[in-house]
Amino acid sequence: IFERMNMIHGIGFCRRTLGELAASAGEVEAAATHYQASLALAQQENYAWGVSFAHNRLGQLALQGGRWAEAESHLHQALAKAAAWPDQALCLMAISGLAALALAQEDLPAAAMRLHVVREQPVAWPESKEEAAALEREPGAVQGGGGGDLSLLAQLPPGAVRVAPVRHHRTDPGDRAAAGSGGSVGGEDE
Repeated sequence: IFERMNMIHGIGFCRRTLGELAASAGEVEAAATHYQASLALAQQENYAWGVSFAHNRLGQLALQGGRWAEAESHLHQALAKAAAWPDQALCLMAISGLAALALAQEDLPAAAMRLHVVREQPVAWPESKEEAAALEREPGAVQGGGGGDLSLLAQLPPGAVRVAPVRHHRTDPGDRAAAGSGGSVGGEDE
């Protein structure tokens, strides 16, 4: 129906959702195909939130596949787009991915700092906080990563790292508008 109505945003949302379903089923190639399509559509529409989210997911897939340079590229692009939107929770999602990458590359100081940032921010999405907690518990869980001792996390005093508060969204703001919820496209401050 979105294709017949030429609703690029709706098609991108569907492709992103298909990517999520494929990824959760372990179908990495299918997930990558859907996320690439979602990315292309978001870029076509100059939709920063969608571009950032797709880069985040593509970065996670590259990380799972041990393709560090590709993961780093996607995650940095995701962070840049999320910061420009601005969406603090989406930024934290990218930072969590960059923490996992730092662990995989045995850069423990960078991993510890990034995990601390995600853990300390109240606006981080639950999945970002869960990923940070899992990485802290099992740093060797990153595929191909060396893991290591994250005891330096304990050395950081509470509040040592702060991310400036910005307007953020819990969900894709365009999805609410497309669904006709009557909410503002900009989302709600929390």
